[in-house]
Amino acid sequence: MTSTSAALNGTGNPNGEATTGLFRISTTNPVTCNDTFGTRVPATSGTGLGSGTTNQSYQITTMGLTPGTLYYFCAIAQSSVGTAFGSVVTFTLYYWLLQRMPVKRLALIAYIIPVEAVLLGTLIDEPFSARILAGSALVIVGVALAVRG
Repeated sequence: MTSTSAALNGTGNPNGEATTGLFRISTTNPVTCNDTFGTRVPATSGTGLGSGTTNQSYQITTMGLTPGTLYYFCAIAQSSVGTAFGSVVTFTLYYWLLQRMPVKRLALIAYIIPVEAVLLGTLIDEPFSARILAGSALVIVGVALAVRG
């Protein structure tokens, strides 16, 4: 990832058919992945995933991004049989933040993101327990102490 580009990573299973992997990216949340939102990456064709029967990882770099902007993207796998859509994922250009914040403080984001993901998971009926709550609280207290110095 640079200040204006990002390597997008996806996985698709060809299920025995010649399959192509690609992405869609946008600054507007599409809520669900589809082949109409935002911009197609790459604009034409894609990455060949073969015609095997196991998951195949692929990566495509997108350029021309704006620093500090929140982006939404999803992986798509297409074959003559149909199209499979991945989950919508977001990112901001971390490199941009690195230029504006001390690394010590920015590194703390790595502890908060999993807690946020677990809490957001409760919105879609992911399991939540007292142990998860206690663990999340400990992480948040630890981050607060680190920020205070």
